[in-house]
Amino acid sequence: MGAEWNNNYEKDENMNNSENGQNNSNYYQNEQDYAFQMLTRNGKPKTRGWAVASMVLGILSVVCCCFGWSGILMGAGAVILAIVSRRNLGFFDGMTIAGLILGIFGFVFGATILIYTYTLPPEFWEEYFKELENMSDANGV
Repeated sequence: MGAEWNNNYEKDENMNNSENGQNNSNYYQNEQDYAFQMLTRNGKPKTRGWAVASMVLGILSVVCCCFGWSGILMGAGAVILAIVSRRNLGFFDGMTIAGLILGIFGFVFGATILIYTYTLPPEFWEEYFKELENMSDANGV
């Protein structure tokens, strides 16, 4: 760690000792170019819109996972948008990670509920619908 600090200190000293008293060394130029490239891509500023969309779909997929298909579709959408956001930004920010994790949970829980409901025996459904009819008749609906 000490060697790294010394190397950085030497770079700083070299930057201050430029020709003609000007302070525009290659080190500063490379830093500025790197920062500019991180902020823009193809001349457009990078936005976090894909990350926000991924997080919103992830939240909706967890909320709607009990409905089966909606949780699966929204979860898959959240994962896809998280990947698009990662490619657009160049890194995973907090909202992208939240959208990715929530999307995976919504997808898995939705698929589990869907598989569970389709594998129940027909006798269960017959009994279930009879109970619903009895409850509606008892309430006068």
